Amino acid sequence: MNDMFRYQNKLNEYINEIPNQMIIFQITKLCGYNTFVFLYKNETLNDIFSRVSHHFYGNGNATDIKELFFKENNGDKISITNTNTTIRNFIQTNIHSIKPIYNMTAPVVYKLYFDDGHTHC
Repeated sequence: MNDMFRYQNKLNEYINEIPNQMIIFQITKLCGYNTFVFLYKNETLNDIFSRVSHHFYGNGNATDIKELFFKENNGDKISITNTNTTIRNFIQTNIHSIKPIYNMTAPVVYKLYFDDGHTHC
């Protein structure tokens, strides 16, 4: 078995475990740019702030983030507070308001909006 084959098998194992271990967020800046960010289900809302800051700024400084929020179907915001609440508990508490953005055959992905105070990308 060559190295590339072993690597691909390990990567596939990891990808297959994501739905059991992690929650996938599509982080969307207000200008429309978006990317996936993965967090373990037992991580906290504090960790979302840190991960988004690491991803976009490389520093993990949550003060770079003006606001993180979900949008309900009617357009109302559900703000994320920088607390120790687990992501799993937050999703379960808001399950009727926060819906996956892709159809049932795709992995569950939640759209989370990111306001960094910039009006352009």
